Amino acid sequence: MALQFGAVEPPPRPFDDQPTIIVYDRTRYIVNPNNDLAPFTAITTIVNIYTNLAQQINRPNRSLTMVMIFPYVNDAEVLTFLQNNILQHPGVKFLHLFFNSGDANNLTTLCGTRLRGYNPITNRTTVQTRAVCANTNDLNIDYCQKYHTQYYNSGDIGLANLFATQMSERINLQCQYIAILRREFEQQLFE
Repeated sequence: MALQFGAVEPPPRPFDDQPTIIVYDRTRYIVNPNNDLAPFTAITTIVNIYTNLAQQINRPNRSLTMVMIFPYVNDAEVLTFLQNNILQHPGVKFLHLFFNSGDANNLTTLCGTRLRGYNPITNRTTVQTRAVCANTNDLNIDYCQKYHTQYYNSGDIGLANLFATQMSERINLQCQYIAILRREFEQQLFE
């Protein structure tokens, strides 16, 4: 008699469950991500096709912040899309939605505490998306601090240093972001 095993998911590895940002932008509203989302482009996954989005949100052990940009979709279509494709995934922790119509009450009722932002499409949508990236990066810094302390206290200095390095890189991104904000603010002041 042969021994049979069922499907087994591997145990989570370090960083599998770190806060991650995904931007679902099926109309390619963000034209130049390297510029528009700087300095967070390396840690932001931009998805334009639903199949790719499904692959991302179906990966186990995820902690996702999702930005969804729907410039040409009405509120009923957004609600249906969220209900059928996003909200059943436990890895989707936070939602930030950009679309031109809608009723915040319906969104709040459907999404509950996952809904962290709802904004119309404006000339500031990319700036607001970058701010969501910064907030998720802050969550990642807290995540790295937590695991750095945990592994350090348990004596696993190798993993503790891995999380410390990641935390340092994320803090550096925040510093770059603040410098960009300052430069943009100063440009507005002197225009």
